[in-house]
Order: sequence, then structure tokens, then C-alpha cells
Amino acid sequence: MEIRHEDPEIDALMHAHMKIQEDRVSRLKSTCLSHPDAAVPQTFHLVWDTSRDPPLVYCPIYKVASTTWTAYFLRLAHVNDDNPALSQYKPKSRDKKKYMPRFGGGHRRMAKEYPAPKSNEAKRKVFKRALRFLVVRHPFSRLLSAYRDKIETRKPKPFQPYFLDLQRAIIQKYRRTDTQNASLTPTFPEFVDYVIDSTANLTTMKDWHKVVCWTPYWVQCGVCGSDFQVVIKLETMAEEEQFLAHLADLKEIQNHHEWRNVKKYRSPSVKVLPDYYKTLTEHQVRMLYERYKLDFELFDYDIAEYLDYVKQGR
Repeated sequence: MEIRHEDPEIDALMHAHMKIQEDRVSRLKSTCLSHPDAAVPQTFHLVWDTSRDPPLVYCPIYKVASTTWTAYFLRLAHVNDDNPALSQYKPKSRDKKKYMPRFGGGHRRMAKEYPAPKSNEAKRKVFKRALRFLVVRHPFSRLLSAYRDKIETRKPKPFQPYFLDLQRAIIQKYRRTDTQNASLTPTFPEFVDYVIDSTANLTTMKDWHKVVCWTPYWVQCGVCGSDFQVVIKLETMAEEEQFLAHLADLKEIQNHHEWRNVKKYRSPSVKVLPDYYKTLTEHQVRMLYERYKLDFELFDYDIAEYLDYVKQGR
């Protein structure tokens, strides 16, 4: 794709990030060639913006800024721009509230605004023409975020009954009776043991579809069968989302000044990573890695930092 911007500084940033994307896509292709069984496309999770030329297709992944990108897509659709129910709020507060479910926003509204093409043939045609992107983060950081959101809390949302039942099942199977642990929810090591055991024999995309919330990226987005062109990493999303905004001409989410002065994105769970991962054994970390190994290889992540956490906990 040809990149040219009237602002030299933006133009330089665009070219720098294009090289990053070329390297990431090249890694995806070479890794996928080594895993031909994973070359199965996925289309039912996608967000289809067919109002653009080329169309924009996004694969949302739970616990990887999917709520943020839901808000972005609703902003692109100008949802609630004239909602009188929001007029009582000051501009900054109004902007935060306008994409919330209580005001008719949220994931369901995004699905309504960006429906999938009606037939598989239409999907294939749109997908082939589209600018296709997804957002990822370190697999272990995402797993911790899912644990805190669904397993560590007594009020997991949505699907609360399902996750409360899962919490009880994990405690019943993995909690040692000779400990003084009286936690009402599973500890992180208990949850990790559950993930390791419950995914031990999952090898195909079909096998993995029974997993909720911590499905690998390669499964959820059919990475090796979908030919994504832009891979945004949560760790550096502040810059990379602006690269995409300029590349796809998403004027509603462009902000030149923020892009020039962005700081490295740090999700809340990053700050507490050591506190949780130091409670694991090295064996647990390595077994988790085996379960998500293809994600690590596809997106160039490693476990060195997490093995250091284990050593710090000894």
C-alpha cells in the first residue's frame, strides 16, 4: 500500500509502522506454513464495515481491547451523536457514556451497525477486498486478565451462573484439603492447573471451540486461514491504532498530537503480573506455554519474563 501524508512527521511514522506490520505479517505467513492444519478461516466473530472502500474487517478477541474497539466502531458509525438522553452530561462525560450498553451502545449495537454479509460467497468477496486487522497481547497477560475478570470475582459478567459453577468445580478438583486456603474463588495456581488439564488434548480448531474466554488467537480469528494485514499489539496500541486510523482513513479516531506523544500502553493487569505469576511453579508456566505455543510463535512473544517471576516467588 502506498502511504503518503501531508504532514512529514505523520508520514514518517506511517512508514515506520508499515515496516513493523510487514515484519509481523511475514512472521504470520512463515509460521502458518509450518502449521497447515491451522489454515482454517473464521468468519462468525468478525466485524464487517462494508461502508468503506476498501471495507474494514476486524476480529475482536475477548480481553484484548475489544471493548475499546467496540467504542471506536460505534464512534465511526456516529452512534448517539444526537441522543437527547446524553445532553445533561458535560462533553467529556457524555463522550464516555455514549457507547455504553445503558445508552444503546455495547457489543450488540456494534453487531447491529456492522452486520456480516448475508452469504458465505458475499463474505469471501468482502473479505478478499477488505483491510483486515486484529489486536493481540501477550498470551499470559491475557490469561491473567480473563482470570481476574471471570474466576477471581464472585460477580463475573456476563454468563455469571456458568462461571460461578466453573469456579466451584475448579475448587473442588484442585484445592488441596491440607491447606489453610479459605478463598471463595479459585486461586491463580488452581485456575492454571484447570487450564492446563482441560486443554491437554485440544489440538484442532474444532477441539478448542469448547473453551470460553481463553481460546487461542489462532483459533478465535482463524489466523492461518484469514490473511490478516495489520496486527496491532496491545502493549503498543496507542501508536498502532493511529497507524490504522490513518491507513484506513478513520478520521473519527485520528488524533495527530496524541500519536506524536504517546506513552507505551500498559493495561492494569500488567502492573500485577509478578504478584500472580510468582505463585506458579516453573512447570506450570512451561505447560501453559505448550498450550498456547502457536500464539507465541505467530505473534513473537516469549516466556522469559514469566520464568523470572517464578524465580522471584521462591
